[in-house]
Order: sequence, then structure tokens, then C-alpha cells
Amino acid sequence: MKNLPRNLALSLGLLAFTACSSTSLPNPTPPSPNPSTPGTDTPSTGTLTPIIKPSTRVLEAASREALTQLKVVAAPTNGPRVVELRYKTVTPFLAALKTGDVLVSEPSAAAPSGFLLHVESVRMDGATLVVTARDAKLTEAIEQGEVSIQESLKPERLLNVENLTSGVSLSTSSLRPQDLSTGKNYNYHLSLDHVFYDQNGKKVSTKGHIDFNLDAGITLKLTYDWIIPTGIFFRAGVGVYQDAKVQVSAQADAPINESIELQRLVFEPIIVSIGPVPLVFVPTVALSLDVDGHIKGDLTYELIESVGAGAAVQFDGEFSKDFKAPELKFEQGFKKVQANADLKAGPKVKVDFLLYGLAGATATAQIYGHAVANYPTGTPQFDLDLCAKVTAGVNAPMISDALSWSTTVFDKCADVVTWTNKPPVIEKFTAVSEDLFGGPDITTASNVKLCAVAKDEDDAKVALNFTSSKESLPAADTNGCTVYRFKTTGPRTLTVTATDSGGMTAVRSLTLDVKAVDEPVPTVSIQAPTAGQVVYLDGGVATTYLKGTSSLDDCKKAKWTSSNPADALSPDNCGAPIVTFNSLGTRTLTLTATNGQGESGKASVTVNVQAKPASNLAATASITKPATTNGQVPAFHGDTTFTVEALLGDPENDNVTYKLTLFRTSTPGDAKVIAQGTATGTKNGFSVAKAIKVDTFFGQCSSGEFTLRLEASDNHQASPTVKTQALKVVQCPQ
Repeated sequence: MKNLPRNLALSLGLLAFTACSSTSLPNPTPPSPNPSTPGTDTPSTGTLTPIIKPSTRVLEAASREALTQLKVVAAPTNGPRVVELRYKTVTPFLAALKTGDVLVSEPSAAAPSGFLLHVESVRMDGATLVVTARDAKLTEAIEQGEVSIQESLKPERLLNVENLTSGVSLSTSSLRPQDLSTGKNYNYHLSLDHVFYDQNGKKVSTKGHIDFNLDAGITLKLTYDWIIPTGIFFRAGVGVYQDAKVQVSAQADAPINESIELQRLVFEPIIVSIGPVPLVFVPTVALSLDVDGHIKGDLTYELIESVGAGAAVQFDGEFSKDFKAPELKFEQGFKKVQANADLKAGPKVKVDFLLYGLAGATATAQIYGHAVANYPTGTPQFDLDLCAKVTAGVNAPMISDALSWSTTVFDKCADVVTWTNKPPVIEKFTAVSEDLFGGPDITTASNVKLCAVAKDEDDAKVALNFTSSKESLPAADTNGCTVYRFKTTGPRTLTVTATDSGGMTAVRSLTLDVKAVDEPVPTVSIQAPTAGQVVYLDGGVATTYLKGTSSLDDCKKAKWTSSNPADALSPDNCGAPIVTFNSLGTRTLTLTATNGQGESGKASVTVNVQAKPASNLAATASITKPATTNGQVPAFHGDTTFTVEALLGDPENDNVTYKLTLFRTSTPGDAKVIAQGTATGTKNGFSVAKAIKVDTFFGQCSSGEFTLRLEASDNHQASPTVKTQALKVVQCPQ
């Protein structure tokens, strides 16, 4: 009879990540053929009669106790590990070991996942037995057999919970009240509240919770198969149920591709036997937060979701997959969008169900939000999808080298919200006079308060800008207001523009008619030149300062003129105005101030321009401030600060020494020096200013009649030029 090829048929199923839902979701059973249904916690060896190879050796309790160390001495990328076992005593079982034996062990203190090894050598190292071995394939120990496991990975089976980052806590209970809509218990509750990543200008944080359960199932069958020519059949199934409320925040100006490990759950090994051979399956669960994409700015969104799906992968000569389409249910949560982003972020659960802790089936389930934000450039918008991604695979060289494959079973999304930035709305725009007694009209004397109220349903930050058809207006304050006094009369259009962070705008306008104010006729006085002052031409030209004041607060509304059209004067009373003479004779200089109603006030002085004589000309001097106006002597309190200004000059441009004093009019011998010194460059005039208080010189609460005296000399004249100004100092206020 012709020898037929020996074939291996394997069937393996995995069901994991069952998380309880607050809404009715579909049964997560993958498409037919179904994997093992978890939840029975009942191992089964099936009906196939076990056939164990003669070289298989199963460690008994005494030999497991004697093992002190399992050390990996080589772990090639492709190929089995090489390990070294060290035993403190040589039991009868160990004494019979030889090269070629296949050594199998349940978990022990030195090998918590058990092992399946092919013995390469046995030697003594003093009193210690040393066994060198490589990882073996299951088919080296078992000719035929089958086993099924269906386990609920409940909290009481946890060996260890490893916290991999702060801000994450896991609470467990097998006694949680049943959810009335699903009939399931919540065994695990994961709380998130922490900044998980904050490096290089990239920051990711989450806040919220996830409720879930974990189940796993596996069916393994080894046999001679004379029918299936490919020799291997494999199928793994995965079901996903999850309820979560998670807020994800990210701030960055760069790409982000991070997987931040949160917790690792290690369960006690599940031990089943084919005949005397123990098969040790080690379930582990890894929880992580995955973030992938790019972001420029600040993005926050919240997912309130329930997910259910089923999927399977299969190998029958080649790999394939099929699935039951996921059903996604969600609620729209809080969002903050001030970013350009394309970001996927959410929690991920990875379950490994590994034979002897080394190889087997793996599945991952990730529920994530896919956020696309275009803000504020372009058309502001925000799209948020809820996505479920499930991968499944197998890497089981201990069973067969052909079993190494993984695939994304599905990656499906449902739209949560599509938001496009809406423009703000201006609810109110007003222009109101702040003057309590100004009457109903707004005039050029009114302080006008402009205020606007704008709201934006998408954005709390709205900028306001005021404009006028006639003038520039000040910026709005934090309350959306500004105050302005209009300088011209007549109607104008006032507009407020509201702009949100995305550049969307709203505009509202009003018409304001500014009336003329009933202003008093301006009063004007001239301090320099003084009446009848003589000015001397030097080289055919003479220049002197002009000093005048008016009751108007606008120097541009006061103009200097001369009765001699050849004289050149400054255009207004701003700064330090001057007059230039180039002809002899007497002329009248006039300062005219005109109010907004066209009413004018004037003051004039006569100046006599003469040729410069050969003899020395005396220095000129005048006290320009304070000044007697309309016969009224200036008056101050003794503790009031006021400025004394003097104007000095010399036709020959000589240096002028000066002294400014203050004394009680009745006692000139008790004069106090206010300022003194030497003025240079005096041809066109030299100004001196000094701020004083009378009390500084004459004691607290001084009062009475006082005199300012200015003496000036060019050091060539026989006697100084003297000017005085009377002051009245009134008593301190009671």
C-alpha cells in the first residue's frame, strides 16, 4: 500500500473583549463556523483517544519542586529558544532523562508558565543537574488528541495588575448589578484621569471610564487526517462589546504617533491535559491609549459610545477573513476645536492566549475617535467619527510553522458629528452719551460710549472692532465697549464687526448725527512778545518766540497773524511757534482762537522792528507763565504745584545770566531763588521752566500777595533787565 502523507488538522478559536453595553447590542458571535462559546469555564478533552509519543516525559511534583532556575541562553529571531534548566536534587525521574526526550511541565515556582522542551543534553555541575533544551513543537509530544476550553476571565483569576502609568485605576467586582438591557455583569471598570504624554511640545490627556468584561475560548485538535490535503485548518473568532465615556485632549504642533501603555493584567494559567500531557495556556491583557496623526493647536472631544461586533480569521491552505458588521451607538459629547488636525485617539485592549506563555492566538480591539479639524484657516469645520478596529492573528510555531498570520478583521467608522463653524451673532449695538447733564443730543463735547454684545454658539471667544465712516475709533475693551469724543459734526455711520476664532464675521451698523455744542467765545492772551517790544534786525533778519494761550484745549485752533504780510509765522500755536521779521517798522501780531461754532477770540501786541544799533543792546526777559489774564492775577494754594516759565533773549546772541526769585510783595528783601543760570544761543530766545510750590519756600499754608521777579543781563549792560509777575496765594482749604 502506498504511504500517504501525514497531515495535521488544527482548529483553534478565540473569543475576547466582551464589554457590557447599556444598550441592546448584537450577539458578538463571529460568522459560522462559530468559535468556542466562552463562559462555561469547562475544559473538555473531547472524544478523540489521546496518543502520546514514547519520548514524552511529564515532570512529577518532586521534580518540579527541584527546579531552581529556567534560564534562556539563546533566543534567535527565527527558530526555537535554547534554555538551561538547573535542578538542586536528582530525583529518580530526572536521573532517567536523556537526550531526545520531550520534557513537559505544569507551572512551578521557577517556571510559572510551565514548558514544553526537547532535551539536547544532560550533565552534572557539582551537585546540580543541568539540562540544556530547546522549545519543542506540540506534535513532538502528542500523536493525537483534542481539547476545548471556555473561560470567563473574571477578577478572581487575576494574578497581577501592573500599573504602567499614573492616573489610571482598575476596580473589579464579580458582584456588580446586572445591566437590565443586556443581562451582563460589569467585572472591570477602568478610570482615566491623567496627562499621559507631555514631551517635545506634544501633550495628550484623557479623562473618563470604560466598563468591560473579558472571555476567552480555545479548541485544539491534533490528529492524522487522510482527507484534507493541505494538512492544516485554523479558525479564530473575536467578539467585541464595550461601553465607554472618554474625553481626549491633545495639544501639539507636530505629528503624534504614540502608544501609551496603561495597565497589564496577568491571569492564572489555564491547565488542561491531553492524556498525561499538561497544556498550559497563559491569558494576558494589555490596556493602552493609542494616538496617531497630526495636530497644530488645541483639540478636545468626548466619546460616549457602545460598540458590538463579531469577526473571524481562517486558514485552509490560505488565509481569509469574514465578519459581522459592527453596530456603533454614540452620543455627541463636549468639543473644543482650535486646531488643524487629523487625529485618531482612543483606548486599545490586546488579549494574548499563549501556550506555555510563548505562542498562540492574539486579538486586539480598539475603539477610537477619528477627528478631522480645519480651524481657523480655510472653511472652519470639525468632523468626528467613532471607529471600531479589530485585529486577530496567530503565531504558533509550537504547533505548526504555517500558523503565523495577522490581519485587520475590520476597521469601521460611524459619523458622530460633522460641524462647520457658524458666524457669530451681534445681539446689541448702542451709542450713548455718558454726560449726565448734556441733554438728548450727542455733540462734539459729549463722551460717547459705544457698546456691542455678540455671541457665537461654537466659540466663546469673539473679537469686536468699531469703525466710523469719518474717523478712527479706539479698540473695544474686554466688556465690548469703547468711549470716544467726536471732533466733527454731522451724520456718520458707525459699524461693529464681530469675528470668531475661525475668522467668521458678523456686521451691524447704526447712524449717529453729532451736533455742534454751544461753546463760549474763546479767550486769548499773549505772553511773548510783550506789548511795545523792540526787535532788532541783525543781517536783515530777526526771529523771536511767540507765546500765547487760549481757553480752547486744541492748539491747532489758535492761529498767529501779522499786520505785515512779509512776516513769516508758525501756522498755529502748537509746539514752540516763532515769527521771523525781514523789514523795519511797527506791526501788530495777533493770536486768534476759533471754536467749533466759528466764534473767535483775539489778543494782539505791537512789535517795533528796528535796525540794530552799534552800541550794546540789553538782554530781553519776560515771565510768560503764570500770566495775568483779563486783569485777573493768577492765584494758587500754597501746596499747589504750578509751573513758572521765563523767556530770555539777546539781540547780539550774548550769553545771558538770569535769576528768578519769589518774595512776599511786602518784604522784597526776603526773596527766595527759584532758578538761576546762564542761557546760551539767545538770539532767537531761550526758555526756562520750573515747577514750584510756594509752601516749599515760605512754609506750610502760606498765603498773601507774592511777586515773581526775573533779572537778566548780557554782562555788558549797565543794569539788568527786570520783569515781574504778581501772584496771589490763598489760604489752605479747611
